[in-house]
Amino acid sequence: LFQQHMKAMKAMQEGLAAVRAEVKKLSEVVEAVQASSTPRAEAQADGSSREVLALKAQVSDLQEQVTLLVVRGLEERFANLRADVSREVTAAVRETKENWAVASRRLSALEAWPASQAELSAEMQSMRSERQEDRGRLELLSREAEGLGR
Repeated sequence: LFQQHMKAMKAMQEGLAAVRAEVKKLSEVVEAVQASSTPRAEAQADGSSREVLALKAQVSDLQEQVTLLVVRGLEERFANLRADVSREVTAAVRETKENWAVASRRLSALEAWPASQAELSAEMQSMRSERQEDRGRLELLSREAEGLGR
């Protein structure tokens, strides 16, 4: 998609460069014609300005056509991308619902913990937190000992 966009932009730039060169050339002709004051020169200047206006109209039309082609291609690709994402999300949601249902069934099949086991679990958590605090203190003391040893 990006490569197609870049190719279209390059083609448009090349076309615009050619048109600019021609417009510049015609502008120089128009200036030369305006410099002369003869009626014949005025008639030629009108013809040149008409050519410039016609070229500007053609450039504008080409820009609109390129823009429409690029935008239409982007819109189609975005629509396809949206459809792909929607399918993937739907599949993921369905899978999650199925996994949740399985987990719920397994959870309901488990027996409740007796009160003594809940107390043991709480005591174990308490011991883990105390152990973590002790490790922190030990690390702090070892840093202080290193600092004193130096």
